[in-house]
Amino acid sequence: MKCSAALDKFLYKQELKNNSEETIAYYKKRIGYFIDFVNNKKVRKLTSGDYDNYLLYLKTKNVSEATIKTSLTAVRIFLNFCYREKFLKKDIVSGLSTYKAGSKTIVVLSEVQIEEIYSSYDENSFYGARNLLMISFMLDCGLRVSEMINLEIDDIQTDMHLIKVKR
Repeated sequence: MKCSAALDKFLYKQELKNNSEETIAYYKKRIGYFIDFVNNKKVRKLTSGDYDNYLLYLKTKNVSEATIKTSLTAVRIFLNFCYREKFLKKDIVSGLSTYKAGSKTIVVLSEVQIEEIYSSYDENSFYGARNLLMISFMLDCGLRVSEMINLEIDDIQTDMHLIKVKR
Protein backbone atom coordinates (compact mmCIF):
# COMPACT_ATOMS: atom_id res chain seq x y z
CA MET A 1 0.00 0.00 0.00
CA LYS A 2 1.29 3.46 -0.93
CA CYS A 3 1.60 6.16 1.72
CA SER A 4 -1.18 8.22 0.14
CA ALA A 5 -3.65 5.33 0.51
CA ALA A 6 -2.59 4.88 4.15
CA LEU A 7 -3.12 8.61 4.68
CA ASP A 8 -6.68 8.30 3.34
CA LYS A 9 -7.36 5.52 5.85
CA PHE A 10 -5.73 7.56 8.64
CA LEU A 11 -7.88 10.62 7.85
CA TYR A 12 -11.00 8.44 7.76
CA LYS A 13 -10.17 7.14 11.26
CA GLN A 14 -9.68 10.73 12.42
CA GLU A 15 -13.17 11.58 11.19
CA LEU A 16 -14.55 8.57 13.06
CA LYS A 17 -12.82 9.84 16.21
CA ASN A 18 -14.77 13.08 15.68
CA ASN A 19 -11.66 15.23 15.32
CA SER A 20 -12.33 18.76 14.10
CA GLU A 21 -12.11 19.65 10.42
CA GLU A 22 -9.13 21.87 11.26
CA THR A 23 -7.26 18.96 12.89
CA ILE A 24 -7.97 16.66 9.95
CA ALA A 25 -6.90 19.35 7.46
CA TYR A 26 -3.71 19.91 9.47
CA TYR A 27 -2.89 16.19 9.44
CA LYS A 28 -3.61 15.98 5.71
CA LYS A 29 -1.31 18.93 4.98
CA ARG A 30 1.61 18.02 7.29
CA ILE A 31 1.59 14.29 6.57
CA GLY A 32 1.08 15.07 2.88
CA TYR A 33 4.34 17.02 2.88
CA PHE A 34 6.11 14.00 4.36
CA ILE A 35 4.56 11.69 1.77
CA ASP A 36 5.71 14.01 -1.01
CA PHE A 37 9.19 14.01 0.54
CA VAL A 38 9.38 10.18 0.45
CA ASN A 39 7.89 10.14 -3.08
CA ASN A 40 4.74 8.31 -1.95
CA LYS A 41 6.65 5.07 -1.48
CA LYS A 42 5.03 1.94 -0.14
CA VAL A 43 4.37 2.16 3.58
CA ARG A 44 6.19 -1.10 4.33
CA LYS A 45 9.35 0.45 2.84
CA LEU A 46 9.36 3.39 5.26
CA THR A 47 12.23 3.50 7.74
CA SER A 48 13.34 5.64 10.64
CA GLY A 49 15.89 7.05 8.17
CA ASP A 50 13.03 8.58 6.17
CA TYR A 51 11.87 10.36 9.30
CA ASP A 52 15.41 11.53 10.12
CA ASN A 53 15.99 12.75 6.57
CA TYR A 54 12.67 14.60 6.65
CA LEU A 55 13.75 16.29 9.89
CA LEU A 56 17.01 17.40 8.25
CA TYR A 57 15.06 18.60 5.20
CA LEU A 58 12.67 20.68 7.36
CA LYS A 59 15.64 22.28 9.12
CA THR A 60 16.87 23.59 5.75
CA LYS A 61 13.53 25.25 5.04
CA ASN A 62 12.51 28.66 6.30
CA VAL A 63 10.04 27.36 8.92
CA SER A 64 9.90 27.90 12.65
CA GLU A 65 11.05 25.29 15.13
CA ALA A 66 7.46 25.02 16.37
CA THR A 67 6.33 24.14 12.84
CA ILE A 68 9.06 21.52 12.57
CA LYS A 69 8.00 20.03 15.91
CA THR A 70 4.28 19.87 15.08
CA SER A 71 5.00 18.51 11.59
CA LEU A 72 7.14 15.73 13.00
CA THR A 73 4.53 14.98 15.64
CA ALA A 74 1.90 14.54 12.91
CA VAL A 75 4.26 12.21 11.01
CA ARG A 76 4.93 10.17 14.16
CA ILE A 77 1.18 9.82 14.81
CA PHE A 78 0.72 8.68 11.20
CA LEU A 79 3.58 6.16 11.41
CA ASN A 80 2.19 4.83 14.69
CA PHE A 81 -1.19 4.39 13.01
CA CYS A 82 0.47 2.52 10.13
CA TYR A 83 2.17 0.16 12.59
CA ARG A 84 -1.03 -0.46 14.59
CA GLU A 85 -2.93 -1.17 11.37
CA LYS A 86 -0.16 -3.59 10.27
CA PHE A 87 0.77 -1.49 7.21
CA LEU A 88 4.26 -1.32 8.73
CA LYS A 89 5.78 -4.56 9.91
CA LYS A 90 8.26 -2.91 12.25
CA ASP A 91 7.61 -0.26 14.92
CA ILE A 92 9.90 2.50 13.69
CA VAL A 93 8.35 5.19 15.89
CA SER A 94 9.42 3.92 19.31
CA GLY A 95 13.08 4.36 18.41
CA LEU A 96 12.64 7.93 17.24
CA SER A 97 13.54 10.80 19.50
CA THR A 98 11.14 13.70 19.79
CA TYR A 99 12.19 17.04 18.36
CA LYS A 100 12.62 19.73 20.97
CA ALA A 101 11.87 23.20 19.72
CA GLY A 102 13.52 26.11 21.46
CA SER A 103 11.20 28.34 23.43
CA LYS A 104 10.39 31.80 22.16
CA THR A 105 11.21 34.76 24.32
CA ILE A 106 8.20 36.96 24.78
CA VAL A 107 9.08 40.62 24.43
CA VAL A 108 7.01 42.78 26.77
CA LEU A 109 6.13 46.27 25.58
CA SER A 110 7.25 49.16 27.73
CA GLU A 111 4.80 51.77 28.99
CA VAL A 112 6.27 54.25 26.51
CA GLN A 113 5.69 51.84 23.60
CA ILE A 114 2.11 51.24 24.72
CA GLU A 115 1.48 54.99 24.97
CA GLU A 116 2.90 55.43 21.45
CA ILE A 117 0.48 52.81 20.16
CA TYR A 118 -2.49 54.38 21.94
CA SER A 119 -1.60 57.90 20.79
CA SER A 120 -1.40 56.84 17.15
CA TYR A 121 -5.17 56.30 16.94
CA ASP A 122 -7.94 58.89 16.91
CA GLU A 123 -10.37 57.70 19.55
CA ASN A 124 -13.02 60.10 18.21
CA SER A 125 -13.32 58.24 14.91
CA PHE A 126 -15.15 54.94 14.55
CA TYR A 127 -12.12 53.02 13.25
CA GLY A 128 -9.75 54.65 15.73
CA ALA A 129 -12.01 53.75 18.68
CA ARG A 130 -12.50 50.23 17.34
CA ASN A 131 -8.78 49.69 16.85
CA LEU A 132 -7.98 51.07 20.31
CA LEU A 133 -10.52 48.69 21.82
CA MET A 134 -9.03 45.74 19.95
CA ILE A 135 -5.48 46.65 20.97
CA SER A 136 -6.58 47.11 24.59
CA PHE A 137 -8.24 43.69 24.55
CA MET A 138 -5.11 42.07 23.15
CA LEU A 139 -2.78 43.82 25.60
CA ASP A 140 -4.96 43.50 28.71
CA CYS A 141 -6.18 39.97 28.10
CA GLY A 142 -3.15 38.55 26.32
CA LEU A 143 -5.16 37.71 23.21
CA ARG A 144 -3.55 36.68 19.96
CA VAL A 145 -4.58 38.52 16.81
CA SER A 146 -6.44 35.40 15.58
CA GLU A 147 -8.32 35.16 18.89
CA MET A 148 -9.25 38.83 18.71
CA ILE A 149 -10.51 38.52 15.14
CA ASN A 150 -12.67 35.50 16.04
CA LEU A 151 -14.44 37.25 18.92
CA GLU A 152 -18.17 37.68 18.45
CA ILE A 153 -20.61 39.84 20.40
CA ASP A 154 -22.10 36.76 22.10
CA ASP A 155 -18.63 35.85 23.41
CA ILE A 156 -18.57 38.96 25.63
CA GLN A 157 -20.63 38.80 28.82
CA THR A 158 -20.25 42.23 30.40
CA ASP A 159 -22.56 41.45 33.33
CA MET A 160 -20.27 38.59 34.41
CA HIS A 161 -17.02 40.26 33.26
CA LEU A 162 -16.28 37.29 31.01
CA ILE A 163 -14.94 36.86 27.49
CA LYS A 164 -15.11 33.48 25.75
CA VAL A 165 -11.97 33.14 23.64
CA LYS A 166 -11.87 30.58 20.84
CA ARG A 167 -8.63 29.44 19.25
